[in-house]
Amino acid sequence: MPYNQAITKLRRITLLRYIVGSRWVLHALLVVLGLIQKAIGVAEFDTEVFGLIAFTYTYNLIFFFYLRRDPRLITERGLRIISIVQVLLDQITYTVVLYASGGVESLSFLFYFITIFIAIILFNEVEIIGLMFFTVALYVTVIVLEYQGILPHLARYTFDPGFYQNIGVTVHNGATVVFIIVFTSFFAAFINNIIRQREEDTASERDKVVAIMNNLADGIILLDHHGRVALMNPYAQRLLHVHTQQY
Repeated sequence: MPYNQAITKLRRITLLRYIVGSRWVLHALLVVLGLIQKAIGVAEFDTEVFGLIAFTYTYNLIFFFYLRRDPRLITERGLRIISIVQVLLDQITYTVVLYASGGVESLSFLFYFITIFIAIILFNEVEIIGLMFFTVALYVTVIVLEYQGILPHLARYTFDPGFYQNIGVTVHNGATVVFIIVFTSFFAAFINNIIRQREEDTASERDKVVAIMNNLADGIILLDHHGRVALMNPYAQRLLHVHTQQY
């Protein structure tokens, strides 16, 4: 595998490992927050939410074990699938949490933005906008189905704030949330474009360094933080009678 591709692959694996680790903490805090709100009588917290959290921990565990494998056994396609599947599952999970915590009354739509900002480092601009449409569709579907009575309303508060089936509040809250999602997504796409340009500049400089190393009359071997060979210039390969493909 070319040096640049290997570096990009290791970087993506590292990022995904951090995301998986962060998800353990985030979802645990979600449960704690719900229990605290229920204990002080501010909001309801259905026990079914625990089942949802168990589901998220299950798919996160699958991602965890896959990413703990030797990087040489992890394919680019596998990383791509994990990147896409995890953000879609997260948005679906947060939509269920939003519905279970009051629907139109809920502030759980804020969790959507965690995934959108994660998308900055995993996707390109077009994919971020695609995630935006997916997120908006999930949110609007829940709000409309709840308003129409197709989905039973699960009250967030122990008192009635008068939000449910109030057309004015529903339209205002729904439009506000959709606007924030759209604005945040386009901002994320803008930031993503800046990051990609800088990465391309860095890759260009790296290519220059590799080209210089490849033309040196001395053998050079670079090791990664695991002690594995990350780069070996042609002269070193000839001295040791090996090929880059072996590493």
